[in-house]
Amino acid sequence: MLTLFMPWRSGLDLKKEGKTWDDTFADAKFIPRHQTLMKNFNIQYECMDAQDDFHAQMKKGNALLPSWINAQSSFMSEFQQEQRIDDFTFDETRTQDDDELGYSSELGKMRFGKEETMREMCGIIKGSEWHNPESNLLPDDTDLAPEPPEFNIPGSQWKASVAKERAAILEQRTKNMPENAGSNFHKGADPNVVEIVDRSYLTKKCQTGKWKATIKGIVLDFKLNKEQQRAFSIIAAHVANPNSEPLKMYIAGMGGTGKSQVLKAVIKYFETRKESHRFVAVAPTGTAAALLGGSTYHSIFGIYDMLEQTTTQLAQVKSRLTGVNYVFFDEVSMLSCRDLYKISARLAQVLGNADTPFGGMNMIFAGDFAQLPPAMGGEGVALYSRTVGTKGATLVHQEEAIGKALWQQVTTVVILRKNMRQTHNTPEDKKLRKALENMRYKRCTPEDLIFLRSLKSSKSPGYQSITEKQFRNVSIITSFNADKDAINLVGSQRFALETHQTLTDFYSEDLVAPPEDAGDRAKRKAAGNRTRVEKQKVSEKVQKDLWDSPHCSNKKLIPGILSLCVGLPVMIRQNLATELCITRGQEAYVHSWISVPGSYGQRILDTLFVRLKDAPTSVKVPGLPENVVPLTKSTVATVCYLRNDSPLNVSRTQVEVLPNFAMTEYSSQGKTRDFNVVHIQNCVSHQAMYTSLSRGVSARGTITLQGFNSDKITGGASGQLRQEFRELELLDNITCMRFEGKLPEGMHDAGRRNTLIDSFRACKGIDYMPPTINPAIRWSKSDPFLSWVLEDVDWSILTKPSKKASLQPKSVYVPARGTNPDSRKQQHSNIEPQGFQDQKRKLRFDNVAPDDLLNDMPNRKRKKLLGDTGLPALNHNHDEESPSGTPWRDNSCAYDATMAVLHNIWRQNPDVMTVLLSNFNTEHLRPLIAGFNEHARSQAISLENVRDDLRYELFSLSGATFPWGRYTSVHEILDRLLSASEQVMSSVRICTRGHVVGPMQSSISSSLVPVLRVNTNTSIQDYVRRFRIQTSSRCRTCRRNLIRVHTFVQAPPLLAFDLASGNLKLVLNLTVPISTREAQLTAEYTLSGIIYHGRYHFTCRVISPLGSVWKHDGLVAGGSMTYEGNITDISLDDLDNRAPIVAVYALQLPNIT
Repeated sequence: MLTLFMPWRSGLDLKKEGKTWDDTFADAKFIPRHQTLMKNFNIQYECMDAQDDFHAQMKKGNALLPSWINAQSSFMSEFQQEQRIDDFTFDETRTQDDDELGYSSELGKMRFGKEETMREMCGIIKGSEWHNPESNLLPDDTDLAPEPPEFNIPGSQWKASVAKERAAILEQRTKNMPENAGSNFHKGADPNVVEIVDRSYLTKKCQTGKWKATIKGIVLDFKLNKEQQRAFSIIAAHVANPNSEPLKMYIAGMGGTGKSQVLKAVIKYFETRKESHRFVAVAPTGTAAALLGGSTYHSIFGIYDMLEQTTTQLAQVKSRLTGVNYVFFDEVSMLSCRDLYKISARLAQVLGNADTPFGGMNMIFAGDFAQLPPAMGGEGVALYSRTVGTKGATLVHQEEAIGKALWQQVTTVVILRKNMRQTHNTPEDKKLRKALENMRYKRCTPEDLIFLRSLKSSKSPGYQSITEKQFRNVSIITSFNADKDAINLVGSQRFALETHQTLTDFYSEDLVAPPEDAGDRAKRKAAGNRTRVEKQKVSEKVQKDLWDSPHCSNKKLIPGILSLCVGLPVMIRQNLATELCITRGQEAYVHSWISVPGSYGQRILDTLFVRLKDAPTSVKVPGLPENVVPLTKSTVATVCYLRNDSPLNVSRTQVEVLPNFAMTEYSSQGKTRDFNVVHIQNCVSHQAMYTSLSRGVSARGTITLQGFNSDKITGGASGQLRQEFRELELLDNITCMRFEGKLPEGMHDAGRRNTLIDSFRACKGIDYMPPTINPAIRWSKSDPFLSWVLEDVDWSILTKPSKKASLQPKSVYVPARGTNPDSRKQQHSNIEPQGFQDQKRKLRFDNVAPDDLLNDMPNRKRKKLLGDTGLPALNHNHDEESPSGTPWRDNSCAYDATMAVLHNIWRQNPDVMTVLLSNFNTEHLRPLIAGFNEHARSQAISLENVRDDLRYELFSLSGATFPWGRYTSVHEILDRLLSASEQVMSSVRICTRGHVVGPMQSSISSSLVPVLRVNTNTSIQDYVRRFRIQTSSRCRTCRRNLIRVHTFVQAPPLLAFDLASGNLKLVLNLTVPISTREAQLTAEYTLSGIIYHGRYHFTCRVISPLGSVWKHDGLVAGGSMTYEGNITDISLDDLDNRAPIVAVYALQLPNIT
């Protein structure tokens, strides 16, 4: 500063001898102009010693470089901030070895799939001309010269400032809370005292005392319609009557029907009463919580799956809930049964009331089950799942059952019906509302489909295009993260060109955990031990791979390289302070930043300042303009996948934001958008399409990027979802009648759903349906109102495992704890192949069992393929030496390998195998074989179609086990396909010393045979003849391990041997002993296929009866197979360095000897 603003010719002119630079600077007289310039420099005024100078700080990563300082044109350019990645030097003594990490430059199948998806999306975007820069079409509120922050402080201080502001907001909410507000938490009813349960709050005539005028005024001020008024009045009356029972209420309605308006009225009511502290609003996601002005339920209730709960954490939760009596829970459709259990258990624990649901807290749920189900598990774990509660052997099953039982106690239901979002009255808006109403039930009409297709972006006359100003700057709602990454990449580049800026790259700081031996890890986890892992750097090659990987290549979507410029749209990915709208899913614009050098010399973000877009509330952080908030870097543990698909446990430090030119459906839930751009081509369900499209407020403001698959929104919703809608309609009708004082006489006003609805239907008639019910969910004889799932399930008393517990081998055929091993129906033994004795019986492909409606998706209609003789009336023309396969698509390799083997077996004798396989497994194999017959009859039906039908069916049954478009286990597929309706094997435990063990015989109805530890030279033939497995149980007499002996009692058409855990020698021909009550017989089998696995990919070999061997890899060869030669000349031990995991044998006919 002295050299810049004081006159001098030599250094002695600036500083006299004997004086320090500090003293000289303090004595200097600067004019006001010079003082202003120094202030604007944002650098320290005093000189420093060499070891603490600015250059040294930058090398250590401590210097702060704000975005509003131009490093290239200022004096700071000498510090070489613009270092390139190629110039980085790595400390090799602190890195992980590439071989140790399993790193190679080979492109893995998973990475190839992601990159291919991104290339396809880039092609779609560029084909629409959306990527062309148009500076005159920028948003009107774009600010490319924002006012810089008043303070230049490190990120830690900005983080502390945010925490302080958040605490002030929370304190403001509790300013009127009385001192004894927390005492209600521990009130408990005396079990010896009979109390009257007051339910008058559920009626219109409930007395609300002095608050009657207030309630009426709020109804008028917020212009509540009839249903909204009913919901608000019930809550307000409950608040005004403190002796009422705990409120458990659900406010339903399609998106845009005004659930948030009811919430605002309730908040106003509590504010008028000066009791804001009694009410909190929460939601499963940060976006939904911010729109409510609330918090995520994870933060309010202290529910974190990955963290142990400590006394301190519980005390913090109790402090947050002090004085709170009412919880408004939005977007309840995203909750699983287990989530609801965790919420209730936590509230009961914190409030000290373990005998009451939710600890006695008054719960008001809101949402729409036509929107997205839980992200993990989908409909299979949703609150309306009809499979939850049918198992009790594990702790998870038990918690899910309790959660579902809790939901069944929510009997006060109000359904909002008037759409307050799409309120325009043009013919197109009416069509949009109608299409959305039908889409909720997956019942879109042809007229709906025609209208929805008219929303597609196009340059043709009469169509709208996403290149128009009102659409091109709106975040596109899509399904896949890979699609989102591609759109964000193209959009960021376009925005930089439009604003004449250069994207600045900010790199992450990555440390990896050293690999742990699988056996050691299993033993440590079984013993409950935790080991402190020393994380290390990686080599330059691996670090570049981590940085260059797309954002979707790590599980938590934290970018390795974040490319930003001023004004760029971004989305916050971190729930830092929901009260300040710094929450996951909040949209914003880049305002400015402070960067620091990283450990490799790369540029990293210390603090990113963003301007919030459409913030629900105004936010003011000291030192920043209004609605500008600081985002600081954080360290998060995630799993990153390298170029070769190798996973790495990475501790990544980065500011958690992403460009916001695209978002996923889950990020969009709860938003209302004037202009709504959606890409629904890849939506996996009608709920996803409905959620995406219902964000818009008008037809004119809604546009689709591409077409869509009409099957996703036609054909009817799943049986369990339809049943939930039906039950909610009845509960709404009951609530309405109760509110009006018109409940039928003699009705039992119970507190559980099944009792209440049964009593209501008994009074009104079984065929009674509310007048407001949608035709799509009306019940009839062909589509009946389902009975309640009321199964008596034995629960095991589960305890924590001992730390000294040893690991035991697990078999999928050992009965689960809490289940009855003899509960399966015993079948009469018969040496004839299963199903063959029914050869003359007419096979029906269209029969519907009573429980078919319980599936996650509706059953597809299947054509009847067989004549009266029971055998297919088909003329099959096939080439014995040319088996067919299916091409790989969307991670279908497990299905491709399974299909290739099964189709090859079927095609050898289609007439007989159709009967055998169809009768063996009617649920899954029957429709698969029907597909084979359709393919043989008409080439218009490809094997790929048949495969996708199987994928769809299994995905519908269990989306968690068979996720669409993701990896699936061959063993899981075969376990479903080879589970028979009759007994295949029996097993009994014996003592090798002959001691009496007891009648512990079990029935096994699957032909997927487990193979455990065996000797190296054991063949499959030897294994079958002596099918014995050592168990963990011991003989009470000699204390030796018991042996479980397996015996075949039937000759199934297929036998599959699980080779993953055992190394058996394969044989071409297999003789299986069959034990019946009449005789000891044998059945002959032939090796027909082998499935291999390695490097996250399944392939297979198929073997013809003549011994010809063909290999199939749908990823490499598509649907064709490659002839390898005769089986006598081929080694079956591996296929392209992949190990055999399943060997499939087919029954020879005739088979009796």
